[in-house]
Amino acid sequence: MAATATDQELTTTNPERLRTLREATGLTQEEFAGEMKIARGTIGKLESRPVDRIDLFIMRRLSARFGVDVDNLLQVQK
Repeated sequence: MAATATDQELTTTNPERLRTLREATGLTQEEFAGEMKIARGTIGKLESRPVDRIDLFIMRRLSARFGVDVDNLLQVQK
């Protein structure tokens, strides 16, 4: 079920979910970044802390690679 943000909440990326999905591929951050054609630093940032501004194109590519909805890669911060 998708999270719905209210005025006091902020939707951000879910770093633990992203890291778990990437680790399930058996790839390092560097290998995964190369496959996705995304900077390794971007992968590191997404896996280390919630990010509230991320390119929708990147999120769509990640969701397609992992076979999950974009909502599955997000979380609601209060």
